[in-house]
Amino acid sequence: MKTKFRVLQTPSEDMSTTEEKHILEGINEIESTSRHLKAVQLVFTDVGRVWLFRSGSELCLSRAPLGAVACAQSRVARKRGLVIGTFTPPVGNHKDLRNFVVVGVVPNGVKQVTAHIGAEQVRQVQVHQNVFALRSNQPIQVELT
Repeated sequence: MKTKFRVLQTPSEDMSTTEEKHILEGINEIESTSRHLKAVQLVFTDVGRVWLFRSGSELCLSRAPLGAVACAQSRVARKRGLVIGTFTPPVGNHKDLRNFVVVGVVPNGVKQVTAHIGAEQVRQVQVHQNVFALRSNQPIQVELT
């Protein structure tokens, strides 16, 4: 797994017990409280912190501190990467304002992804440390390029 994701080749980073417990709850692993996340990496992006880690045979991605978590079997992640999206609905008098955020981890060699934003906008998003992130007020769909 580490050879496909350069970001996982650095030493694991410390995650607070509270944050680890919250993430484990998100991936339904809380019943095994002795289990710890492996190859934990923290990446800072334009949209906030992103945790990457292994849990069993899966590669997982979490948008901190919101707790949104996505995991995929390592064999799938090595080919396609892993993407997670979050959405904040409009509030109050700002009915048109929305906050769509997409973050993802991609295998080594992927330098950018193509983002389809709303019905008409297409944008190239750069990958840094195997991770990309973007925010929009319209829905986002991402494809590897």
